[in-house]
Amino acid sequence: MMCRKPNAAVVLGVALMLGACSNHARKWDVAPVPVQIETVAETQVPLSTTAVGDIGSGTAPVVDAPVSGWIARFPIAVGYAVQDQQVLAYMNRKERPPKGSAPLAVRAPGPGTVSALLVAPGQKVRAGEALIGLTGHGVRQARVPFPLSFSASLRPGLVMTLHSPLALRSSVKGVISHVVTHAKRQVVYVFISLPPRNGWASGSPVRADLVTGHRMAFVVARSAVLLQTVGAVVFVVRHGIVYKQRVHVESYWRTHAVIQGVRAGMRIVTWAASPLHAGARVIVTPSDAP
Repeated sequence: MMCRKPNAAVVLGVALMLGACSNHARKWDVAPVPVQIETVAETQVPLSTTAVGDIGSGTAPVVDAPVSGWIARFPIAVGYAVQDQQVLAYMNRKERPPKGSAPLAVRAPGPGTVSALLVAPGQKVRAGEALIGLTGHGVRQARVPFPLSFSASLRPGLVMTLHSPLALRSSVKGVISHVVTHAKRQVVYVFISLPPRNGWASGSPVRADLVTGHRMAFVVARSAVLLQTVGAVVFVVRHGIVYKQRVHVESYWRTHAVIQGVRAGMRIVTWAASPLHAGARVIVTPSDAP
């Protein structure tokens, strides 16, 4: 019996099918990419407004109460010149301290002249409350204008965070020494006492952040947000596969980003051993991995 020669078209079709199966197998033979993830959850973030001003010489840091208690007496008065660590006030932790108990001494943070006594002897004060104002050479002060609508949130003794373009990595906590309202210009000038820092030169610009409240928002690690041609994205992990999710970044807060476009409970990638693409297989590794 003679064997019939196989049809060329049939042979070609079988070869293509085997090749496709082989490619499919090789695709799934690729090892999954190690990743680290975090689960999206809502958290409380500060609501803040920002204003830009400048730095000049002026009032030294306001001297605050180190603890809550009662003012016993002031060994100084307005106009007195004081030295670094000189005693400015004596405080008692109790209104009627036991006999023989020593009062707490409140000392000057540096040399200067007493410009104001902000409380009276016998008055009860809270920890952090402003007690004494000082002036002195070499001390710096920021003047920052805020809209008049924020005047209720601005008061002497309030601590604010300031940033200087000359000291990008060194934000400073400053204390409001006094507030001047300019109704005609619809602004409130806030004068903020600055501790000594390199890069905070007189005449340079300064940015002040005022926290006005808090709200709930989705906050993720900055490393989870990637900037691509389509915009900001995160990679969401579902059943060992990653999917690309577009998001909107509202702001950056410390080491995190406040974003929209995600839901609570989503598992998103914060670190990957190699670049990811939609549909890639991944394996979750412990967070203490490199």
